Amino acid sequence: MRANEREVVFVDDYEVFRALELEAPSRTSRGELGVSDVCLERQRERWDCGVACACMCVRAAARTTGAGKESQSFDLAMMTRACGTKSVWTIDLAYVLRAFGVVSVMFTSFLGVNLRYATASFYREEILRDVRRVEQLFASARERGVDVRRGRVSKHTLAELVGSGRVACVALVDKSLLYTASDAEEDVDHASEGRRPHFVGHYVVVCGVVDAERFEIRDPARDDDASTLISARAFDAARRAFGTDDDLIFVNLERFDADQCRRAMALYG
Repeated sequence: MRANEREVVFVDDYEVFRALELEAPSRTSRGELGVSDVCLERQRERWDCGVACACMCVRAAARTTGAGKESQSFDLAMMTRACGTKSVWTIDLAYVLRAFGVVSVMFTSFLGVNLRYATASFYREEILRDVRRVEQLFASARERGVDVRRGRVSKHTLAELVGSGRVACVALVDKSLLYTASDAEEDVDHASEGRRPHFVGHYVVVCGVVDAERFEIRDPARDDDASTLISARAFDAARRAFGTDDDLIFVNLERFDADQCRRAMALYG
């Protein structure tokens, strides 16, 4: 049976912590959920929101591990060159994060290019052109040290992970839902194009949880530095909408390879 034909299972926080080489806290020792130190990086172009999110995570990991010099030495332009395309897929971001020295793991409900999206206006112009390139990235991920797994993450698991203060998450969302989805859309049918035919792909960083009911995010499209709080239910609707494939990349903020980052800066600077 092909991988994408199997039922997609939900993963728990222990699996993600292990993938990120972090020790999972015991159920009895978990404290209050909080927010990690992720500073906003604004996108410069219409298409580079995902690269800006990757930049935020690498900077945060560098600061957390005491590599302050490296966190100030690279910029969004370097990471954009490392990405190598203006048609950015989540797998592209996983490769960029690996290149700049952080430990991450990507979860998705579909390994590869989901051709169900070929008729969606957001994907129509690029999806067929990108198939070969993106499929090759998925096929080469393991040998390139990029951890990609098939699975879904519940909002409760997401809250446990980002609320630990040790993990940030790059999330693909439907921008048209991000600030308009209501709590009633918690159970959105993300497999049904008919529910949301005008998908607008966008990336944000989830960096914490406030009062267990709201996520704190960094949105690279924002014009100000203010924190953005979104209800967990509304955010769930945006990140699980048709067109997202439930794509999430979790980043270990306590591990940073400064030497690897310097090599990437020399290559793409």
